[in-house]
Amino acid sequence: MNNQNCPDFTVSDFFKLTFGLIPVELDPTEFVTNELTDELFASLIEPSLRELNPTGIFRNLFPYLLDTISRTIPISKLINHIQEIINNENYESDDLYQILQHFEECTGRDFLIAFLDKVPKNSFSKILNTIVAANIPIPIYLSNDAHSQKGLKVLNGMRDIIAARNYHLFISINQTNTNLGTPFSKQLYKNYSINREDLPGICNPNSIDISFHAASENHSRPPLAISEVYYDELSSSALRETVKKLSRFAFYIVIHGSNDDFNGNELNDQFISTINDISIECYGGYKRKILVLFWGVKSQIFKIHKEKIEKLFTVKFANDEIWVDLVVNTGNKKNALFERIKKDSLHKLKDTEKLQLDWTNMNLSKVLGGNAEDYLSENEFALLIAELQQFNRRADIFYASYCENEIETLQDKTLLKTSEDSHNYQSLGEIYRSIQKFQDQQKNIGETEPISVLTYFANVIKMNDIKYMREFARQVDVYFKDYLISLTRKDDEIKNSSVESEQINIQRKEIKQKIEDLDITVHDFWREFVILSQIMRSDGSSVLKKLYDIDDKQLEKAYNVWIREGEAIQILEGVSLRTLNSDFLSSVLSKIMSNSKRQLIVISVIGLESSGKSTLLNYLFQCGFSTSAGRCTKGAYMSYRHTIYKEKELDVLIIDSEGMGSTAAKYISRRTDFDKKMTLLGFMCSQILIVNTKGLTRDISDILEVSSYHLDALSNRDSKPRISFVLRDMKDAKRAQHPAFLDIRDSLKRMFDEIPGCSYDMDNFMIVEEDDVHLLENAFACSFDNFYPQSMISDGEKFHYPAETFPLTISKLRKELLDSALIPSENHESQIFKNVHGFITHMQTVWKEIDARGNFLHFKNSKTIQQWSAMKKLVHSYNETTIKSYEENGLNLIKQYANREQWNENNDTDFETYLTDESERWCAETIADYKEKISNQYEPQIIEEGETHIKAAFAAKKRELKVIYAKMQRRSKESWLIKSAEKRIGDKVGEILKNHKNKTPEQYKRIFSKSKCDELFDDEWKKVEKDKENFMNTMAMKEKTLEQHVVNSFNHAVESGRAISNDDRDLKERLKFNRRFWNKITTPATLNTVSLDDKLFFDSIKISRANIFNPSNLATYIGIDDDKKKSFKGEVIDRIKTEIKGTCERICDDLLSRNALAIEFSQALEWLKSLCKNIFIIQSEINQLQSHFKVEIEDFSTMEQYLRLEVFVTLKNNTAKWKDSQLNNLENLRESLLKYFHEILNNSSYENISIHFLKCIDKSIKEQLVIQEQKISELLETHLKKNWKSEKKNPTRYAYEQSFGTYDVGKTRKYIDNPTSFMRELFENDIDTFKNIKVDEVLEDIEKTIYYALEKLGKNISILQQKLQINSSFTIEEIFQKIDAENNRINSQKISYKDLIEDAIRVLGKCTIDSPQDFCAILKEDHNKFLLDFKKLWRNDYTNRKQSMIYKVECSKQSYWNKVVGCSSKCELEEHEIDTNHRASIHLMACFNGTNYYGSKEAFLIICNEPENFNIYYHQNNDSKDLLIWEENMKKNHPKWWTLLGRKQPDDDQIKQVRAMWVHLKTELCNKYNMVDKTPENWQRDYGHLAKNH
Repeated sequence: MNNQNCPDFTVSDFFKLTFGLIPVELDPTEFVTNELTDELFASLIEPSLRELNPTGIFRNLFPYLLDTISRTIPISKLINHIQEIINNENYESDDLYQILQHFEECTGRDFLIAFLDKVPKNSFSKILNTIVAANIPIPIYLSNDAHSQKGLKVLNGMRDIIAARNYHLFISINQTNTNLGTPFSKQLYKNYSINREDLPGICNPNSIDISFHAASENHSRPPLAISEVYYDELSSSALRETVKKLSRFAFYIVIHGSNDDFNGNELNDQFISTINDISIECYGGYKRKILVLFWGVKSQIFKIHKEKIEKLFTVKFANDEIWVDLVVNTGNKKNALFERIKKDSLHKLKDTEKLQLDWTNMNLSKVLGGNAEDYLSENEFALLIAELQQFNRRADIFYASYCENEIETLQDKTLLKTSEDSHNYQSLGEIYRSIQKFQDQQKNIGETEPISVLTYFANVIKMNDIKYMREFARQVDVYFKDYLISLTRKDDEIKNSSVESEQINIQRKEIKQKIEDLDITVHDFWREFVILSQIMRSDGSSVLKKLYDIDDKQLEKAYNVWIREGEAIQILEGVSLRTLNSDFLSSVLSKIMSNSKRQLIVISVIGLESSGKSTLLNYLFQCGFSTSAGRCTKGAYMSYRHTIYKEKELDVLIIDSEGMGSTAAKYISRRTDFDKKMTLLGFMCSQILIVNTKGLTRDISDILEVSSYHLDALSNRDSKPRISFVLRDMKDAKRAQHPAFLDIRDSLKRMFDEIPGCSYDMDNFMIVEEDDVHLLENAFACSFDNFYPQSMISDGEKFHYPAETFPLTISKLRKELLDSALIPSENHESQIFKNVHGFITHMQTVWKEIDARGNFLHFKNSKTIQQWSAMKKLVHSYNETTIKSYEENGLNLIKQYANREQWNENNDTDFETYLTDESERWCAETIADYKEKISNQYEPQIIEEGETHIKAAFAAKKRELKVIYAKMQRRSKESWLIKSAEKRIGDKVGEILKNHKNKTPEQYKRIFSKSKCDELFDDEWKKVEKDKENFMNTMAMKEKTLEQHVVNSFNHAVESGRAISNDDRDLKERLKFNRRFWNKITTPATLNTVSLDDKLFFDSIKISRANIFNPSNLATYIGIDDDKKKSFKGEVIDRIKTEIKGTCERICDDLLSRNALAIEFSQALEWLKSLCKNIFIIQSEINQLQSHFKVEIEDFSTMEQYLRLEVFVTLKNNTAKWKDSQLNNLENLRESLLKYFHEILNNSSYENISIHFLKCIDKSIKEQLVIQEQKISELLETHLKKNWKSEKKNPTRYAYEQSFGTYDVGKTRKYIDNPTSFMRELFENDIDTFKNIKVDEVLEDIEKTIYYALEKLGKNISILQQKLQINSSFTIEEIFQKIDAENNRINSQKISYKDLIEDAIRVLGKCTIDSPQDFCAILKEDHNKFLLDFKKLWRNDYTNRKQSMIYKVECSKQSYWNKVVGCSSKCELEEHEIDTNHRASIHLMACFNGTNYYGSKEAFLIICNEPENFNIYYHQNNDSKDLLIWEENMKKNHPKWWTLLGRKQPDDDQIKQVRAMWVHLKTELCNKYNMVDKTPENWQRDYGHLAKNH
């Protein structure tokens, strides 16, 4: 209605009464939580209505109206509330509300004009964009009075909207007398103009409204702007000038006419005036379409009017296409005309594709006058990009970010290995050198020229005005979105015009990768500046300050403004997946969120790509997240909001993540399992995790389950999220989702039951309740794009617009989510959510951990995890069946080879070939059996993994067998050179004697003078030297080869360690530590020279202040200065260094004692396990013994590199010593053999040969003594494995059995007083017992063995003397072969005397004996004397030999103790399988350690795995500062005691044993720990008599 028709209520009255005359204050980060109901509406306007002269009665509604618009609800809803009150009987009698009758004929459009007038300047452009997103036309009120400023403000604010997209303008011009009822654009394009109101309002005349519509999804239709112009009888110059400007850029103009526009047959002045307002020429010389539509005119008169119009327009708009037509209200004709108009406008749009609204060339400065504001130059950004010398990738602009990403990627390589890494392998040294290179390049940025576009951004930051920041953000968005659209079109062209091939696929992949890389937003500029601000130059200034003259405070201040004005921030970059610097972000947010009274709420959302997550959050909390068709969120964004809900002040952080199934994962590296990573981040960093999905589908369940599978390993359980399922596009009743919900919850529960080493259930980690299932209809309605005529609509041409019902349900969901967040739970006590600094630090730490461990999220769903578990169980069963049989077969094979007379170079090859063949056969048979037993319904990769495990098991067992073979053969190998030399010289002597057997002694002396003997010997020794060279190369590796051998062995061990680091046997804390250890050591290609004094080692130890957010510890915390922290770190490092060196020394001492020349990967694996375990114990002990600091080790590479270097040095030294030893032995042998050579050739009598024969026997006996004495070590090792290192027998269990288990009070006292000391005492007593028995047994066995062999030799000589013919000639070797044949015929058993004569046969075997009987007689006589001497010598030397063996056992005692001791606590935790039920023999009553009830100090008489214990609080040693429930107590103070609880109650025997000991020790323990004795009276009676030694 016109204001002239209602003289009592003017436009000025309207504006004054609605929102008053002064601007409204608006906090962009505040949101309301209540729906604007009639009752709330009335209560909010009542205070203003009670004023004497009411003004601004709707001002209190402002945040609610903003919420309404944000939920795409037209502001016309305000009219409904007004009408409801006017028509409500409850308000009729109240004069206060009578004033509302003035608004009866006002429209929502009128209220929107008044609303926009009061929107603060900083929020204006954002609210205009919100209106556009809600598909609400923007009204521009350009009256003839001062109120035109309202329209000019809106017109000026539309700059960002117009500049953001290339809008194509369609104008509908309504003259004063035009009365169409429904606006023409709404009649023509109903979906586009659904929020245009039918009735005119008080502000209709002299106004324009414009609605903006994005391009269609496939960009077949460009962006559209549709405008309705409403003239007045006295139209304002501002309106007329604006129409002129707009019409110049319109591709289609519709002017509505009627008979009232003619005076007779001539056009009246008002119509002529309207025509004159239309620009004569179109911008760019394009041909517009100008359509004049006549309404309500008879056809005969229309012909006359048409002729006049065409004649006038043809002249005035000579370059345009003119169309004049008549609207006939008959349905079919009208529809047909509208279809023609649609078709025509579509063709015209395509013909004028480049005719777009161009703010710069519209030149509205004259219209805007004083309302024109300064803006950034529209083309400045594009021009600056064009000026770049090189721009092909984001790194060309954001080089500091690029370097930072590369540095973090390289650091990741020290944590894990990806498939990509394996192709581009780098050693640890190379990685650190690369890191240093990029760090240097970052610093060098400060010496380069500033980048123009970054200078542009710097200038924006210096202005510190949100308007310019948004303008810059929009320019960045426009430029790169246009570029990406062009790349997408290029990809489509290739796809549609080419036959698929590998080359085409590569080309398309490169385009897609470029699309991902160049998807640049303003957040990339912020991130670059944050990184530049962290790079410090030598003068103490930052690179950011040097290049762009911005200091840290300026940057933080600007980012503060950005967040306070309601803009979202990117916390996780979309390409590199790197987090924004936590210190910077914490500093900024801490200043914003400084109100300590507010409770922090963190809400995250996950869901499929393009499922409307961002839209949902925008509806709920007005977040301002980017929304569009397709993927719009890359990485993760966060928005800060605050509100008051149920009288509580809340700070709310809302996290929006990239959608699951994102297309980016295909083209960006490091995005493996991104969906599950984001889910896990949501689990660990939210109080409310919204699962936004179109239903409780199996896919959603799978992602939740697999992500949950690793919560136990990563979570500190300081908080647990509530899972809220928001089911989209749902029209079903909630109960229809009940079965699916139960299925998901049950699956999650089962998942936690199946997690190895997890001692908790689902309820410990998350809240999953059916009340948190919410159903929502679709946020958008979808129909065919009705810009197209019916005849041209295709399936791809669809138009999405806000649905009507969806926004109305949002406020209910918002309240339900906040209610859920405020339900009392662990989250309210969590240190994570105490303040924003704690949360940001936690979130960044969590993400780094998740991102670095992403490869553990490879399971598809819970079903595959169950299949995997079953597969592992089946594969594990082969260890006790086929693999065990294979091992026994291999050991038998080794024995066969070990029993061969002498090693030669072919032996190893034969053994390796045979063992390989056997291994392959056994492995193939096992895999065949496995395939029969495994279900063919299992996932192929799981079946394949099982085969891999089986192959790996056989390969590992094969390596073990090779180690055993090598160990057994080494003795034979090492003697080979000496034996070979002896054989060569012996054979030469035999040859000489044979060739000169008829020579007399005098002739011998003449022929074989000393010089001749030396010459003959040297000729033969040259062959020995050649043998020596080959032998040394076979036995000992050269230094480079040895280095590579150590590197390969350790690298293989690291890879195997990573594969088993999730072993079922480890507990939760150990499991997390193990995972970190194995993933943070590297596999370099070469040895690195490292030192435990290096900076890398120092930096790997992180010290943080503990209990930082605990108010009770605040004073203590403040009192801890950096010097104390530094001093503490020094102590920690010294302790860890000592442990590392001690571990390395024990390993190297063992290698040294065995004179090892090589290692096996299995040894390296055990050493690394030992290192991991020892460091874990040290870290745990340090953290337990003090509460001010927390110690964490972030990198283990230096430690591991130090160990492998020490091992290499030891092996190198061993090799050198071994070579020296071999050379020394060979030199001694040369002298001995040369002497023998001379003696035999000078005296070949039987007497001399017999003497040398028995010398060889004596040498063999000494060698056998050494071999036999070594058996004491083997027996000791076997004893330890059987009694101290097995599953059933170990130090802890043995200690319990010897104390509690025997009811021995004295021993129990020792046990609980010092478990380690007691275990060691038992160990040493056991070894002493072993020593006293076994040493005598071994010595007795040695004596019997050698004496038997000597007697056997004597008997055989006697047999030879009788059997051999008198006149026969034989070599000594042939003589003893005869007795061997005789013995073999008589007895097939091996005779040990052969070991004694082996050396003699080698040296003297080729000597020919012409009279064997005479020789045997002499030999027998010499043998008898030798036997008597041996007996005498043995008796004399027995004591010394015994002491030597005892000393050997004593020396081994310490090293063996280090190997066998399981743990130093009363609880054995490291040896349990996942299904093992713990017994109370391992868990003692807590009172033995001084634990008592808080307050009463009564001794705690419950065993920890008794169910009644779980909810009891405790304090220890009279210290009640930190009350903890039992579970938390165990984890904090005794992590090695903590294990699976509640699995089984202790049996009666264990209860008797533990209680009997308590009865006899209670008095002294209560005194020691200041406990109160409340032992039940019946315990003394029932258990006291069982004890002994008390």
